Amino acid sequence: MWGTMRGLGTLLGVDGSEAAGQAWPGLAKLATGSLILTTLPLAPMYLMTPGHMLPSWLRESRTAMLEAGKAFVAWDQWESNGPRAAGAVAFNIVTAILTRGGGATVEGAGKAAAATRALNIAGKVGQAIDSMTTSSKAQAPACRNSATW
Repeated sequence: MWGTMRGLGTLLGVDGSEAAGQAWPGLAKLATGSLILTTLPLAPMYLMTPGHMLPSWLRESRTAMLEAGKAFVAWDQWESNGPRAAGAVAFNIVTAILTRGGGATVEGAGKAAAATRALNIAGKVGQAIDSMTTSSKAQAPACRNSATW
C-alpha cells in the first residue's frame, strides 16, 4: 500500500517536478499500450510488428506494458526470494481487485519504468512492497515465540 501511495506521490510531484515530469509520460505510454492491447483488431498487429517498424512512442509503450506485466508477477524475484515475490504478487492481485485495476495501473506504471527513466523513478514502488513483506517475515518468528504456552 505504501508503494502505491509513493507512486501516486511521484505523479503529483512529491519527489520533485522533474520526477513527476518523467513519470507522467511513462503512465501515458502504459495507457497507450493498454488501449492498443485491449482493441482486438489492433492487438495482434501491435504485438507482431517488429520494433524498428513502430514509432518510438508505440515501441516504448509496448516495452512499458511488458515491464508492467513482469512487475505484476514479480518476474525478477521468484528465483532469488520466492516468499517475497509471492507477497508482492498477492498485494498486486488484491490491489487490482479492490480498485478494479486502478491501483495496479498506478503501480504498474511505476514498475514499467525499467525501460525508461520516467518509469524507473516509480519503480521504487516495488521496493516499498518488498520492505513490507520483509517486515512481515521478521515479525513472524516473534509471534511464534510469544504464542508458546
